[in-house]
Amino acid sequence: MVSSVAVIGTGRMGSMLLQASHRFSPGRFQLFASGRQSTLDPLKDAIADLRTGSAGEIAAACDLIILAVQPANYLALVAKIAPALKPGAVLVSITNGIPLEAIAERSRAPLVKAVPNVAHAVGRGISLVMSGPRADTTHVGNVVDFISPFSKPVVIPARDARPATNITSCGPALLSLFATALVQANAKKTNGVGHDVLLSLMNETLGATAAMIDAGIGLEQIMRDAATGGGMTQAALEALSLGLPELADAAVEQTFARERLLNASSMKPTRQGGDE
Repeated sequence: MVSSVAVIGTGRMGSMLLQASHRFSPGRFQLFASGRQSTLDPLKDAIADLRTGSAGEIAAACDLIILAVQPANYLALVAKIAPALKPGAVLVSITNGIPLEAIAERSRAPLVKAVPNVAHAVGRGISLVMSGPRADTTHVGNVVDFISPFSKPVVIPARDARPATNITSCGPALLSLFATALVQANAKKTNGVGHDVLLSLMNETLGATAAMIDAGIGLEQIMRDAATGGGMTQAALEALSLGLPELADAAVEQTFARERLLNASSMKPTRQGGDE
């Protein structure tokens, strides 16, 4: 059973995981962090019982060690902390940029991949979980136990990490980009309503759409219900259908290409053993 969790790297994602755990499961886990002082100080202000130290120190003390550093620093960090890990400790990778096999070559600890996303800050969103080398159902369950208070964990095969991540982790950014573009396109047509008003309308519309989905209304039904035959919504949907599928395909292909590039360069760290 996991009682202590170390997060090595306190950039955006590492800090978010610590704050989400503290907010949605206060006191359930002893939290440890290692990172730059400039990011540790705000965390210590927000989490009174947060323990800090070097990467090796906190890794040696914890049951679950989450690697939240930049991909270029992953392998050097794992090699550095591996000798300090206590028996039964589980390593958790949160990046698709480094193959699990490359991490496993540098540590004998069970390895699990988890792909969080920014929605966990408000206790929402899917967290993908994948079993890696030397991990069994207990190790996967320990990771699920940590993240479940602030996310909905979904266990998938590691081979499907990229397409699933495009939906769960990239999705909030991609949907926000489209929403922003729609606001900007309409801002060009207004006769007095400002951009801020349109943005507030969009924010409420996104929230209302999410509420409909939570109520069991599917995406296809939302489109059918909102579009009157021969109306303006139908015209807009028809215009988007001419080019949007190709744009989506192109975006997905770019994520696969970037992941291949990161994996290919994973053996060439730019900084040795950095903590962020």
